[in-house]
Amino acid sequence: MAEEIPAKNVEGNAAKFRPSPLPGHLKSNVTSQDIAWDWNCLKDVNNRKQVTCDFCGKTTTGGITRARRHQMGVRGDCSSCPKCPDDVKEALKAALLNK
Repeated sequence: MAEEIPAKNVEGNAAKFRPSPLPGHLKSNVTSQDIAWDWNCLKDVNNRKQVTCDFCGKTTTGGITRARRHQMGVRGDCSSCPKCPDDVKEALKAALLNK
């Protein structure tokens, strides 16, 4: 289901959980420092606006910002992810506050 890969920028249990990309989807190889890419993948390498959640498989349009809001459960912009662990939500919120 999910493999454990050590992370360097995330603290706590969220660092241990790295789901594999969905079949047919690719992890972004961008030089972005955004940790949200650890839990999201691109549906098409040429279209960075369509990002797919590694937890529930929902594809959002609007880039990594909307995908991050989807995983954090921010209301109004998109639906919240029902499978996103609380540790990941906290890591995303902390990274957003430290930005």
